[in-house]
Amino acid sequence: GAESLSALESGEFYAALRQYDRALQEFQKLIADSSAPVRLPLDWERAVRYTLAIAVRVKKDPALSQSIVNQVLESKNSPYFLKQDALQWKESILEWEKEGPRKAQTEEGYRAEALRLLAQAHQMQKYPMDRSAEVAYLRASSAVHEWMQFAPQGKSLNEAFLFAGICYEVLRPINLGELHEMY
Repeated sequence: GAESLSALESGEFYAALRQYDRALQEFQKLIADSSAPVRLPLDWERAVRYTLAIAVRVKKDPALSQSIVNQVLESKNSPYFLKQDALQWKESILEWEKEGPRKAQTEEGYRAEALRLLAQAHQMQKYPMDRSAEVAYLRASSAVHEWMQFAPQGKSLNEAFLFAGICYEVLRPINLGELHEMY
């Protein structure tokens, strides 16, 4: 049963069911375990990235996102490369907080917002699989999805699919949208 699943597997299971609050609880158990980065380094890193994805894309919550980043930066066992990414994530989140809430009203408005966020993410990325721009790409992918939901038969739908593909090329290792297919 579900009792035999690890915290990471439970979190993935709940995320696949779109029960994001339960997923966050499971992932947070693992992130809060100070020995996990040493004992289960791959699980710990994935839990961090999944939690960040939920905070940014689903919750659209800069404060929650910042608290996850702080946990990575404050963990004495957090791997160096992840701390380096987290410093960039922190910058992206501060930028996001400064912008304040933005809400498009038209298909063109949604397109412009998605383009703006995608350009911001692309500018930040130093090489194709650079994960430090993850927060920016998560925000861009969220904007692309909002655009597609707002105008599912819109004149620029092909472009929206292209932009979604660009985002998911970078975000592939943490694509929450595919989790349900695994279960």
